Amino acid sequence: MVSWIRKCTCLLLIVCSLLFAPSNLKADHVVTPQDLQSALQSASQTRQENITQIKQFLSSDVAREAMNSMKADPQKVSNAIPLLSDDELARLANQTNQAQMNFAAGYHYDIIWILLVILLVVAIVAIATH
Repeated sequence: MVSWIRKCTCLLLIVCSLLFAPSNLKADHVVTPQDLQSALQSASQTRQENITQIKQFLSSDVAREAMNSMKADPQKVSNAIPLLSDDELARLANQTNQAQMNFAAGYHYDIIWILLVILLVVAIVAIATH
């Protein structure tokens, strides 16, 4: 008899908890598909902007002259840029932006160092992917 009362009480508690549960306990997603799509588009756009900025820097006359003096193939370097990670692209894009501002201010020496860093990172990535 006691066992039967316990079972009925447990069943009643379960039914009550299901019926009177707050409606905000429904299975809502923390991140909506629209938010996820928006974040992916933003990351993709930022990546493409960084690639474009680095390639524009590499296509400048000063960068081409520096690459020629280092006997680096500008086409290979340009083709390897998309292989870089998002963090590497962001860092290099920031450095190329800084170098272009320095070049506009008359500091030509910084461009060679930035170009060396870009070539080194591209070489490491190219070696790692083969």
